[in-house]
Amino acid sequence: MSRITHDHLLTEDEFVVKALKAEKREFSEPDATYQLHVSTVGCCFYFVNNVEGKTLNAEFKINATNLEIVGDEGQSGEQLLFNVSIPSGESCHKILAAVNRRETISIGMSYSHSFADE
Repeated sequence: MSRITHDHLLTEDEFVVKALKAEKREFSEPDATYQLHVSTVGCCFYFVNNVEGKTLNAEFKINATNLEIVGDEGQSGEQLLFNVSIPSGESCHKILAAVNRRETISIGMSYSHSFADE
């Protein structure tokens, strides 16, 4: 299990638990949502797709300061991009962590999404 640097060390699962406490935001279907937890040293997106018979495909463009995508540490800088493809009844998460936890982070984002028949 990987660990995320935080004010204290958090496991990836603990970071996800924090995201699950955040406000749900809907895509164009109320059964497809994401939640976003932002802390001083990173953020966690948690995605759920309960749209029957449809796969959710989403592309997130992140304007970031001092963040990198966990699992894709080669992608850091002011512009980050990630995609998720989530079949019906599934969930996933994406974590962005501070490159240098002594510096502040900032995040702005836009996204596009679509649903495809399974």
